[in-house]
Amino acid sequence: MIYPDPSKSSHSTCFEGSYFTGYKNYYQGAYAYYKTKSVKFSFMTMIDNKDGFGAAIANSANEFQELLIELSDNKIYGDSEISDCPADGSFCKSYNKFGIILSGATYAGKALMLDSESALPMTKIKSIASWGGV
Repeated sequence: MIYPDPSKSSHSTCFEGSYFTGYKNYYQGAYAYYKTKSVKFSFMTMIDNKDGFGAAIANSANEFQELLIELSDNKIYGDSEISDCPADGSFCKSYNKFGIILSGATYAGKALMLDSESALPMTKIKSIASWGGV
């Protein structure tokens, strides 16, 4: 998870994640889903992650401004030739993989520090869409 720094007021408007590599993650190599107006992921390399990488923005129902999710100058390898199975063949589970997860804007997000148990990963958005996502 790449998240805004709560001690920096500018992060409520914009934050960026960059120069990060995700390799063979079960969910995303990198993801963000927080309240802001703009999030940018750049100069990242994502290799063989089951659910790719991406970002979403949480925005309240009464805010009608342009929201921006920018993914730029990244390298994405959706399924590498390197096996997901151990060399001894003791177990193996095959998954369909993809490079990018759908990004978008919604009315609700999840807190950085969850205060209750949830069976849903961060990417399972259970909120209506928000206006202004580009």
